[in-house]
Amino acid sequence: MGVNLRNEESNNHQLAILIGPGIWLTTYCVEVLYKAVKIKVDLFYSLLIYIVGVAVGSYVCWHLSLPLNFEFLLWNQGDES
Repeated sequence: MGVNLRNEESNNHQLAILIGPGIWLTTYCVEVLYKAVKIKVDLFYSLLIYIVGVAVGSYVCWHLSLPLNFEFLLWNQGDES
C-alpha cells in the first residue's frame, strides 16, 4: 500500500514539474507569436521563435524529469525482487 502511494506521489510530482513550465512556455510563445504578428514581423521569424521556444522548453522539462524517472525505475525494480 505504501509503495503504491509513493509511486503515485512521484508521478504527481513529475507531472507538476512537466505541466508547470509547459503552461508557462506555451503562454509565453503564444504571446511572442502574437506580438510578432501584430508588429508585422515576418511570419517565418515568429514561427521560428515559437519552434525554438518549444524545443528548449521540452528539453528543459525532459532534463528535469530524468532524475525522477530514474528514481521511479529504481523504486519499481527494488519492489519486484
